[in-house]
Amino acid sequence: FSYETFSLLREREHFLALLNISANVITTISLVFLGFLLARR
Repeated sequence: FSYETFSLLREREHFLALLNISANVITTISLVFLGFLLARR
C-alpha cells in the first residue's frame, strides 16, 4: 500500500464529495426554480 495509492484514493473521495455537493446544489436550484414557476402560474 503505497503513498501514491493513498493520495489517489483521497483525490477520488474529494472528487466524489464535490460531485455530491454539486448534485445537491443543482437539485435545490431546480426545486426552487420549479416552485417559482408554479407560484407564477
